[in-house]
Amino acid sequence: MKEKKKKTFLEELPEYIVIMAVTALVCTCVICFNKIPSSSMEPTLHVGALTVSWRLPFLVGDPTPEHGNIVIFKSPDEDNKLLIKRVIGLPGDEIRFQDGDVYRNGEKLDEPYANGKSYAPLESYTVPDGCMFVMGDNRSNSKDSRYMTTTFIPLENIQSRFLFAIQR
Repeated sequence: MKEKKKKTFLEELPEYIVIMAVTALVCTCVICFNKIPSSSMEPTLHVGALTVSWRLPFLVGDPTPEHGNIVIFKSPDEDNKLLIKRVIGLPGDEIRFQDGDVYRNGEKLDEPYANGKSYAPLESYTVPDGCMFVMGDNRSNSKDSRYMTTTFIPLENIQSRFLFAIQR
């Protein structure tokens, strides 16, 4: 039986370069890692949690999320700062606020994830084509569609959809 000759570092270097290139590609095009900077998504996500999110569909496919998805998107108000919020309304939806509750198209939303009551400067909003209406889960401490200069977030601003978090 022949003994295998052990490869030197220089002989293994091309393999390491391929592994690093594939890892870099996955981490920039397929998944994304972000740290939660504020309490706006509590109790769902806590300050300092590391989020893992799915980026690929928003790079190559239809960027429309589903109601209730948590998305990471570029803020239209703050030099493309990344924000994380929950999708409440999609194109054509009417979002209405009454007695601290949220209604979408006349139906009261069941929001077990929400912390606090939901109040807004306006009683209702209609989401235009190509946009979404987002809110943080910590309703009394979230700068979201209710309080942003740009109320409706362009769907093209979505960077990724939240998958899970690693919390301390």
